[in-house]
Amino acid sequence: MHPSEPIAATTDDLAWMVGRWVGEQDADRIEEWWSEAYAGMMLGMFRWHQGEKPRFYELLSMEPENGHLVFRIKHFAPGMVGWEEKEDAVTFDLVALRDGEAVFLKRGEERWMVYQAEPQTGELLAWFDTVAQPHQSGDEFRYARG
Repeated sequence: MHPSEPIAATTDDLAWMVGRWVGEQDADRIEEWWSEAYAGMMLGMFRWHQGEKPRFYELLSMEPENGHLVFRIKHFAPGMVGWEEKEDAVTFDLVALRDGEAVFLKRGEERWMVYQAEPQTGELLAWFDTVAQPHQSGDEFRYARG
């Protein structure tokens, strides 16, 4: 599967993720934005719309912690109703970084989130991997630059 120990890296190593990314998931519109790195941190947002109605939103952050990168996600239902408790976030640690690919491990679980740049198409792909349910081709979020 993937590594499980955090690695040393900075948000500058993820410059290929910066920008607005738009795609479809089961005929729904998905969109993800990533800011440029500033002061070692990147901010992002994700939104998923079913037709003209929002399904949910996410606020995303990547920031340094103890020499490695931490990726945090806060989920919100329409109306900005938070899913997680006020102090909580879904937290991942960067465990692998290759040219155009970043792998994050969810704290407390063997669940990886992978981002991959596709140089041939210019797309950004994102997916989850677990030991029990490894990634299958076609089972990812696929984005084009927006």
